[in-house]
Amino acid sequence: AASPAGPAVPAAGSEKAGKQVERLRDRYVWGPKPFDFGEAAELRDRQRTELAAPGTLNAKYSAGGLIDAEYLVQTLQIVHGRKSGGDIRSSNTLMALAALKKAGAVTARDADRIRASYIFLRDLINALRIFRGNAKDLGVPAPNSREYAVLARRMGYAGRDSAVRRDFERDLSGHMKSLVVLYRTTMTVLERM
Repeated sequence: AASPAGPAVPAAGSEKAGKQVERLRDRYVWGPKPFDFGEAAELRDRQRTELAAPGTLNAKYSAGGLIDAEYLVQTLQIVHGRKSGGDIRSSNTLMALAALKKAGAVTARDADRIRASYIFLRDLINALRIFRGNAKDLGVPAPNSREYAVLARRMGYAGRDSAVRRDFERDLSGHMKSLVVLYRTTMTVLERM
């Protein structure tokens, strides 16, 4: 059977076993048991403190990082995917976000902000991985460092170092702040439900 993300292809074992795993997943994720949004928010808070080194900015785990965008979309999927199938249930974040926007589960403005921030942070993470040669080191260099200017250039910023640093910092800060507000607002509303 095809899932919203495409045909079911088991990672190991038979096709029959793969379909059984999909049925179990669907029953767990989309079933009638209420989702504990408070517990999900608590888990995300723990990730911020345990996976991002104190005093550093981590493109994935810090507040407003990539995980906030992914959790936000996944949370909306859980809420709206129970009554709607199709692309809302997609494992592809951007495809699911587009479906949520189309279904009216998220405003066009918010969906566009989430999408832009997700793409920016995904590009930043890819640049950091290439820049550092390490897939796990996702710490953003200090804004006054030479590394920061080099990273900004890798992200496509051009001009004098001071302008590159300023523009990159403005965009990075804007995307992360936007995700923090959207994530926290959404979780606060859902925790009250």
